[in-house]
Amino acid sequence: MEAQLTVGSEHLLKWMDYANDPIFIFGLTEDGLPENYVGVNTAAAQLLGYTRDEFSALKPTDITPRHRLGHLKRVMQRILTDGQVTFEGGYITGEGQEIPFEFNARFIEIGGRGAVLSIARNISERKRAEEELRESEARYRVLVELLPDMVAVVHDGVIEFVNHAGRELTGASDVAQLIGQPLDRFVLSGYQESETPPLRQRTQTGDALSPNEYTLVRFDGSRIDVEVQSTVVMYGGRPAKLIIIRDMTERRRVQHVIHHMAYYDYLTELPNRRLFHERLEHAVVTAHSSKGKLAVLFLDLDRFKILNDALGHDLGDLLLKDVAQRLQACVATKALAARLGGDEFTVLIPDVANREEATDCARRIVAEISSRPFVIDGYELFVTTSVGVSFFAQDCLTVADLLRYADTAMYRAKSQGGNGFQCYHDTMQIEDAPLSHIYMEQELHKALDAGELHLVYQPKVNTRTGRIAGVEALLRWTHSAMGDIPPSNFIPLAEQTGLIRPIGQYVIRQVCAQLRHWEEIGRAPLPISINLSVRQFQDSDLVDTVAGIIQEAGIDPRWFEIEITETLLMENTEVAMASLQALHDMGMHISIDDFGTGFSSFSYLNQFPIDTLKIDQSFVANLKGGRRAKSILIAMLRLGQSLGMKVIAEGVETAEQVAFLRRHGCGELQGYYFHRPLRVEELETVLDRMNEMA
Repeated sequence: MEAQLTVGSEHLLKWMDYANDPIFIFGLTEDGLPENYVGVNTAAAQLLGYTRDEFSALKPTDITPRHRLGHLKRVMQRILTDGQVTFEGGYITGEGQEIPFEFNARFIEIGGRGAVLSIARNISERKRAEEELRESEARYRVLVELLPDMVAVVHDGVIEFVNHAGRELTGASDVAQLIGQPLDRFVLSGYQESETPPLRQRTQTGDALSPNEYTLVRFDGSRIDVEVQSTVVMYGGRPAKLIIIRDMTERRRVQHVIHHMAYYDYLTELPNRRLFHERLEHAVVTAHSSKGKLAVLFLDLDRFKILNDALGHDLGDLLLKDVAQRLQACVATKALAARLGGDEFTVLIPDVANREEATDCARRIVAEISSRPFVIDGYELFVTTSVGVSFFAQDCLTVADLLRYADTAMYRAKSQGGNGFQCYHDTMQIEDAPLSHIYMEQELHKALDAGELHLVYQPKVNTRTGRIAGVEALLRWTHSAMGDIPPSNFIPLAEQTGLIRPIGQYVIRQVCAQLRHWEEIGRAPLPISINLSVRQFQDSDLVDTVAGIIQEAGIDPRWFEIEITETLLMENTEVAMASLQALHDMGMHISIDDFGTGFSSFSYLNQFPIDTLKIDQSFVANLKGGRRAKSILIAMLRLGQSLGMKVIAEGVETAEQVAFLRRHGCGELQGYYFHRPLRVEELETVLDRMNEMA
C-alpha cells in the first residue's frame, strides 16, 4: 500500500519547504511497515544529499543504519499505538555517512491511507558535545557555547553553569543572572502537569530523562513552550545534571500550519470537507449511543456560476469569503459550519433540541445571505441561497444518508425558485425524479441520438506570437427542457454508468470530422486536445478503438493531443503506461491536465511519454498570493522546461498573469483573458481575423 499526496496537498509541500528542520513523509503498508517516501522538504534533501527523485524510490529502512533497524521497528509499533513518538535515530547520507537525528513522528492519513510525518532535528552537534564533555570539562565549556539550545549544569536543583543560548532563551541580561538560581524558577511543568513530576524532582533521579514538554517563564514574564532533556555528567568532580532546553516555538508553528492546512479551507478559513466528515461521524456515534438528535444543513448559492463566469473567479472567491463570514455569524456556538468546495457549504448542529432549532438556523441563513447586497470590488451583488435540512434518526441513521438527504432537500428548495429552505421527507426521492440520477441517466442515454451533445473549443495561445496554437475540445449538453447542464453534473454520471465509452467515441469522431472538414476546404489544420478519463483507460480496446476511428477518418494522429490527469498516472500505472505508449507511438501527443492538483512522482513523469504539462488554473489564480505563490508557479514552469516538455497555463484571466507567465517562459496560455470556449463557427471567425491581421 503506497500513500499518495492528494488534491490540495500541494500546500503541505509548500509549507514544509519553509521549515529549517528536515521533514519526511513516508507511506505505510497495511501491516504498518514503512513504505517509500512520498514527500521531503528542501532541508532534508540538501542535508542527506539525495534528490527528491531518489527519495521517492527509498524507504526509511533503506537509509537507516543496520544497527538502528531494530529500534526503528519498535518505534513504528509505538507510532501505530500512540499516534506520535519522539525518538533518536539516524540516516545514512548519499556519501555513506551517518547523521544522527531526533525525530518527532506522528501518524497521519493521506488519501485515506496511513502515513508518517516526521520532523527531524540534526543532533550531530549535541552528540558530539556530549562525547567531548565526558573527556574534558574545559572542552565541554567551549563546545556547549556553540549549541543553539540552552545547556545548563544543575546540582541540587540550582544552576551552576549555563551557556550563551540559555541567556538568550530566558531573556537574561547576563549569564550571571542565571547562576545560582533554581531551575524550576524558569521551567514549569506545562502540558501534562498532572502526569509530569516537577523538574526539580525529575532531575534528582539518577536516570537520563526522555524529552518532555514544559513551559519556560522568561525574565520579562512571557512564556514559551520548551522541550527538556537531562543526563548525568561529571562537573567539578561530582555528579551533576546536564539539562538541555530547546525552544519549541518553530516546531509548534510548523505543526499548527500543517494541521490547519489539513483541516481548514484555504479560502474561507472554515473547516473543510475532511474535518466536517470527522465531526459528523463523531456526532452520529454519540447520537447512536445517547439516543440523541442532530441535524445537517446543506446549502449552495443560487446562480453562483453565472456570477462567477460574468465577474471572474477572483471576485467569485471574494464573494465566497464574505458568504462564509455571514454563514458563521448565523450558527450557534455548538454548531459547525464548513465549506465542502465550490459554493457548497454545510452546517452540523449536534444535540439539536427539535426540528424547530434546525429550521430556525436555516431560516436565519437564508435571510442573512439575502438581507443586503455583497459589495465586492465596487459591485453590489444580490445573492440568495437554497438550504436543505436532514435529521438524524428521523430521516436516516448514517453519515452518507444525512448528507445525501440534505442535498436532495436543497435541490428541492432550488427547484422552487431558491432563496429558501426545505426539510427532507421520504417522498422527495419520487417527487424530485427530474433531479435524480435515474432521470439524468435516462436523458443522457437519449442525448447522443437527440443531438443534444456538442463540442466547443477552448483556444491555446502561443505566448511568443500571440496566435492560436491549438484548441481543447470540451463537451457540452444542452437539454431540450432543462437547458445547459454543466459538465460537472453529467460527466461523473457518464463515468459511473459506463456511458463515457460511447460519449468518448462521439467526441473523437466529432474531432476527426472537424479536422477532415478543415482539410477539405483548404483551412490549415489545428492541433486539438481531448480529455480521456480513468474509466476509459480501463477498456482493454481503448487504443484499437481510437486508432480505428482516426484511420477511418483519414486523419493524421499528430493533430491529436490526449489530456489525462495526475490521478490516472498514479492509480492506474501499468494500464496507463501501456495505453499511453501505444497512443504516443501512433503519433499523438500526451498532456498531463490540471498539473499540480495531485502529486506526481518525478519518476512517473520520466517513465510516461508525456509531451505537455498543463498547470492547473488554481496556481495561476493564486499569483496575487505573493512571493511564495509565484515561486511555486516558477518551479512548476522550470520543471516542465527541464524535462523538455511544453508547458501550458490554464485559467489565465488578467494581463498581469499573461506578463508573468510570458516572462518566465510559459509556452502557451489558455483562459478567458484570450477566449472563452467557442463554437466552431466562432473559432473559425477568430482564426480568419488573426490571419487577416497577420
